[in-house]
Amino acid sequence: MNRFVAELRFKYRPQLLAIRNFGHRITGNDKLIEEFNLISSSLLYYSDYAKVVEHNVEKSEALRKEHDKFAEWCSYKCETGYGWELSSYNPYTSRRAKNKKKVEEGRKLLKKFNLTMIKSREEERQLINQLDRYRGKKW
Repeated sequence: MNRFVAELRFKYRPQLLAIRNFGHRITGNDKLIEEFNLISSSLLYYSDYAKVVEHNVEKSEALRKEHDKFAEWCSYKCETGYGWELSSYNPYTSRRAKNKKKVEEGRKLLKKFNLTMIKSREEERQLINQLDRYRGKKW
């Protein structure tokens, strides 16, 4: 029975995701989810920027640790034998109030380090490409 349900979920996954996203749009949770993701990306970008461009490892490590607390990263030994498994805060399964609280926490974190939030996915892509060019990476 479990296999049958799993096959149905796999087959109808696009429809289930569309229904989930529609529910987020109705409640206004979609904007909070996007902002949470942008704040998380901003913290990671500035951590890499501090390490690569400014050569400030302490600032980079501090930003990375704060991001791990913010995103609730944790790893634990998986009992199925696959080794380590990572988990983090999932804004898609959380309620709007919890997402709003996390976004406010992220804004305070950015203010604490005097950083600006990346405004869009396009801006994030451009900044990461600049950072990769500075490193000398070629995709």
